[in-house]
Amino acid sequence: MSGLKDFNMPAAVSEQVYMALKQQNIPTELILCLNQYREFTVPGYPENH
Repeated sequence: MSGLKDFNMPAAVSEQVYMALKQQNIPTELILCLNQYREFTVPGYPENH
């Protein structure tokens, strides 16, 4: 799970980890949340992100 406004760990890094796990056939999911920083400060259900 990654917040797209997280500048400490950009979403591109999360995507690289996701792809590396998928290439090794390790079950994984990548969830990218819009308008979220590192702390996930915007409340709401996942479909709102």
